[in-house]
Amino acid sequence: MDASWEDIVKDAKGQKITMGFYVADPMVAVWYPKFQKEMKDNYGIEVTAKSYGPAAAKTAVAEMEEGQMENGTFDFIWGDTSAYAAMINSKGDYSFVYDDKKDGKSWASVLPNAYYLKSNSEQMISSMFKDYVPGSAVNFSNGQTMMVYNKDFNVDTVTVNDVTVKMPYNAAVLYDGSGNVTGFIKVGDSGQGSTEGHIIDVASVTSQSAFDTAFAGADTVSVDAARAEMDVDHGQVKGYMKYAIPTNFNDLSKWVQIYPKQFGYPDPANTAAVFHTNLLTQAMIYELTWADSSAKTGWKVAENKEANVTAVNTALANVKSNDDYKAAFGYVFNYLKALDPYVHQWSGAAKYQDTGTIVDYNAKIVGNQSTDKDFSDDTIMLAMSTVTSIDSRVGEGKQYSYNAGAFSFDTGCSSDYYIFIPQNSSHKTAAMVVINALLDPAEQVDWFATTGNGFNIDTSKNVIGGTETVNDKYFKSVLENMSIYLPPERLAEVTQVAMLTGYVGYFTPNWTSEVKA
Repeated sequence: MDASWEDIVKDAKGQKITMGFYVADPMVAVWYPKFQKEMKDNYGIEVTAKSYGPAAAKTAVAEMEEGQMENGTFDFIWGDTSAYAAMINSKGDYSFVYDDKKDGKSWASVLPNAYYLKSNSEQMISSMFKDYVPGSAVNFSNGQTMMVYNKDFNVDTVTVNDVTVKMPYNAAVLYDGSGNVTGFIKVGDSGQGSTEGHIIDVASVTSQSAFDTAFAGADTVSVDAARAEMDVDHGQVKGYMKYAIPTNFNDLSKWVQIYPKQFGYPDPANTAAVFHTNLLTQAMIYELTWADSSAKTGWKVAENKEANVTAVNTALANVKSNDDYKAAFGYVFNYLKALDPYVHQWSGAAKYQDTGTIVDYNAKIVGNQSTDKDFSDDTIMLAMSTVTSIDSRVGEGKQYSYNAGAFSFDTGCSSDYYIFIPQNSSHKTAAMVVINALLDPAEQVDWFATTGNGFNIDTSKNVIGGTETVNDKYFKSVLENMSIYLPPERLAEVTQVAMLTGYVGYFTPNWTSEVKA
């Protein structure tokens, strides 16, 4: 901490470091070798990555609990707040996280590129942990609650008569063999057994309001009757249907009853996917509330979303145990229990897969190898909980071969990832140099463009030593061509900062006893 940045860079040259960094993600695996080469060529630092945040943190804590305060396995660790939470020692504090200061400056504030971090970057993590020491971590990347669906089987909007119409969760769209829309059907888990006389004519759809009026007045038709409109002959589709998707948790509760076993999410006890499941359920917590708040029963959509967000965050101050968590947010378990009979079943096995990454999980359940545009158990999943960019990587050489679409419900949660240094790292200068490189705007835009994961720097700031903004110099052309998760205005509209992320340890046991059991 007495050294200049130039001296730190000089000292770091020739060092070999290991970072706890999740490179199993296929697109991170594309980015990683490029970054390794940059560190070797530019700074003479050899970088190796292994493990992932929470597991790496547990390894570091175990080493230091055994007295290994030098030559630790990891020189720095990247992960979400569950990774930082895993750094807590047996005394219940975060003394195993490197936080040395000199003249009020921490290692993080010494980094030249810390200038680019957003003004609220410290608040994003300090709000989670009462013992957090400012400057002991930096933001790098983030996640956002997302859903994924198969565009070959589902629609969110339909364009007819030069009008783009938003589809309600219980709409089915009829197509002819050439892909032209021929009508709409209002479907339900119970309804009439025939579509005759109940198909909404395309000609009547001259605007969103015209469609909404026609749809509101239509009779509900059973799913089986709607599917009978498909004309399939020996695998040759002559006509087909697509099914609309829900856009909020209330509609999802109805949608799953129409299309049972076509929605799923990973078991939160699955450490490889816990981050994803918790972002989904945290969004539920912010959007929903108790049906009867005094009796603490049932669930319903909160009448005032903004007030509910405030109430949820206020309630967190009193959450100190599993029981406290359940008392405050038990309505989300009531909601999930109501969903439980309709959750996807894995070929007669467990509903909630407790192994495999989110990439493995979604690759198995979204999509259908059949040529028929249809759905059936164990073949396709129409909607799936996930995070940000993973499910937008579609096409040759990308994540999935199926025609995936990613979108957010009306409420989503964002959660930042952080980088911190364990006290037993013996290569702190090299760790600082590598972390500083990760915050460089050129690296951030390459990370975003390659992996699709979010970036944490303020793109409105001027480039160090220049007059251009970061956005104009690095991000503008990329952002214009990428809408990996949501348009910025939509992201701000639906997204809550996931204050609950630090309470994952209370969510999982409650879910296990209240839902999975």
